[in-house]
Amino acid sequence: MVTVEKKEEIRRARLVEKKSIRKVAKEFGCSRETVRKAIEDPGAPVYKRTAPIIYPVLEPAIPTITRWLKEDQDRPKKQRHTARRVWIRLKEESDFTGSESCVRRYVSEQRLVVPEVYIPLFYKPGQDSQTDWGEAKVVMNGQEVKVQFFAIRPCYSGACFVVAYPTQKQESFFDGHQRGFEFLGGVPRRNLYDNLKTAVQKVLSGRDRKEQESFIAFRSHFLFESVFCQPAKANEKGGVENLVGYVQRNFFVPLPDIDSFAELNEVLYQRCLANLHRTITGRHKSIGQMLEEEQGQFLSLPKYPFDCCRIVPVKSDSCSRIQFETNKYSVPAEFAYQTLSCKAYPFQIRITRQEKGITEHTRCYGRYQEIYNPLHYLNVLERKPGAFLQAKPLCDWKLPDVFDEFYAGLKQRIPQKATREYIRTLKLLGDFSLDEVTESVEKALSLQTYQTDAVRMFLIEKRTGIMPVSRQWMDISDTFPELAGYQVAMASPASYNQLLEKEDEL
Repeated sequence: MVTVEKKEEIRRARLVEKKSIRKVAKEFGCSRETVRKAIEDPGAPVYKRTAPIIYPVLEPAIPTITRWLKEDQDRPKKQRHTARRVWIRLKEESDFTGSESCVRRYVSEQRLVVPEVYIPLFYKPGQDSQTDWGEAKVVMNGQEVKVQFFAIRPCYSGACFVVAYPTQKQESFFDGHQRGFEFLGGVPRRNLYDNLKTAVQKVLSGRDRKEQESFIAFRSHFLFESVFCQPAKANEKGGVENLVGYVQRNFFVPLPDIDSFAELNEVLYQRCLANLHRTITGRHKSIGQMLEEEQGQFLSLPKYPFDCCRIVPVKSDSCSRIQFETNKYSVPAEFAYQTLSCKAYPFQIRITRQEKGITEHTRCYGRYQEIYNPLHYLNVLERKPGAFLQAKPLCDWKLPDVFDEFYAGLKQRIPQKATREYIRTLKLLGDFSLDEVTESVEKALSLQTYQTDAVRMFLIEKRTGIMPVSRQWMDISDTFPELAGYQVAMASPASYNQLLEKEDEL
């Protein structure tokens, strides 16, 4: 093959030095036809195969390979033959001795398809956005865990909003939208999606979809239009597909080391803000500047936020618990055996009765777990104090040490009633904060006053500045021993009548 350098020498000898083709061919030791081709085409030489590739060892196996590849066309993509699998089967099922690279080359040639041609698209400000889910790893509480992140990207500005969740459930899908719209400052008029189950109940012909009723209600709240990709055509939302990869490479590298999803989402939020200062290659304005242009064309945010939850009817059992998914959550004992509603948010579980809130729990994504609020069981324990030490809802309840000291003091003074009195003290945590009750218990200990009424009086005094009048709640002989010898007689109504008689005489 004539190199490009040799072509240059041939062309110079013929066109500049005006030598004949015959003389040039003789000088360079090539044919006159080669000289003519070099004069016509100064470019780098291109190798052209004049005969098909011969596979002497593979030739007997070609019909078998062709049959396997043809059968694969009717099978799921992830259950089709790879070139390596073809090579392994040939070795196992016949006396094939060829190399894997030979099989790879042949299979690659047989699968060669013409690449699809795409059309450049133009987007108007505020009109279109694309959404998708991505997956990444983080270090949470010292352990490497996998998280799901929701991403939304307006097509005109290229701004991005990303928020992480434990799962891709519908409540997370809705919550991600709402947070994204708030970050963008409005609602894009049209949103493009995959055919995800949280939005699509059934794929019909063309772009027609039977959508989930809950998704229709969500869309109606914000009044945007939903559009869905054709099946297996994720390239139709290539903008957000590229964004997912960008976020994985830039927002999650190195792996964020955090303690909770709240902390992780704050990190992602700050990185989304920083991304607004970036200018996309080929544009003359930053992402933030183009987003400002879009905001005037977005739909306005609704006056009230959408309740981003999944509502499930539940019934509390004999232990005053409801079950959601595989986990059980406690409710106040007075709601045992009742039909309630469970509102599942991405990070909370809210239990209601006739739209009135009863209690809340941090949502658990484990399986077959029991989540208790000890306060829910104190009324029952007050009636059944014998179950106090074995009560499962209280076994992991971490309280300050002063509570144990208070309980120990009660058992010394009133051993028969100590547990019931201590439970009455714990019930104060339903109306006052742990810090307030702890401070009041410490004050009661300092005065050696082991009564719930005393703790309650201190709490009321702390809040109002006034010490309420109550029946005797302090053991005077313990606090003021010098007064123990004095006896005060009980007032008599007869004395009051005497005063009234003297008033009549006046």
